Amino acid sequence: MAQARFYRMGHSALRVTRLDESLRFYKELLGLEAVWEGDEDWAQLRLGPDDLSLIQEGASEHPPHLGFQVRERLELDVLHAKLFKEGVKVAAIKGHRDGTASFYFWDPSGNTLEALWDPRSVEGGA
Repeated sequence: MAQARFYRMGHSALRVTRLDESLRFYKELLGLEAVWEGDEDWAQLRLGPDDLSLIQEGASEHPPHLGFQVRERLELDVLHAKLFKEGVKVAAIKGHRDGTASFYFWDPSGNTLEALWDPRSVEGGA
């Protein structure tokens, strides 16, 4: 690993009022494919290389956000330390049930961003 950095914007996460209705809209009307669904408060869809997370309003700890991806898991640790050192507000790194790991951080205007490692979407595997 040369230098830890983001290599793509991985996903956007929207808050929705009715997850089932939103899933139907994005899948049936817009043509996105399900990557992860079955939870009552969260689903992930994909269109080409881009992902969209749908977050049930009031039922999830996940805020609406933009996600930025890294290629290697170790890059999360390096970027987390770098952002913290620069005075950026960062949350703890967490592993997730779908095999990914991430942390939230906030831009100067208070927008929520997520640094994500997803071994399923790195070209050539993890």
